[in-house]
Amino acid sequence: ALEDAERRGALAQKAGDAETARIAGEFAERHRRRVAVLEDKARAARAEQELRAQEVQDMMRRYKEADANRFVLLNEVRRAQSQARLDDIAGARAFDDFGRAAEKIETEMAYEQALEELEDLAGPPPPPRPSSEDAVEARLQEMKRRMGLG
Repeated sequence: ALEDAERRGALAQKAGDAETARIAGEFAERHRRRVAVLEDKARAARAEQELRAQEVQDMMRRYKEADANRFVLLNEVRRAQSQARLDDIAGARAFDDFGRAAEKIETEMAYEQALEELEDLAGPPPPPRPSSEDAVEARLQEMKRRMGLG
């Protein structure tokens, strides 16, 4: 269209038609401005396309990093959950051990208290019994005395 307007303007000037040459010049100028605007738009579109391409590359890089980190994070979460379960189990065992120890202590304390109460109720303890050797010796002496040997 620009070339047509310029060609028509040149032909009109050769023919001496000033009005047609002027109109052809106006059309040519309009077309030049339109071409300049379209070229600016094309440059802007290319710049925007380059910007979007860079954004896409950045997003892909971040996605790949996040995808790689996902497995690391999943492993950390699983490890933490496993550790928590082990801690719960170990804690339960420890509390079970403490519970058994406390129960044993309470049983021993109750037994000692019962013995103390029995001692209080029974009165003084009986005199110590002679040992079996002493008893045998005493009986032997008694028999000798009766027989008149002693």
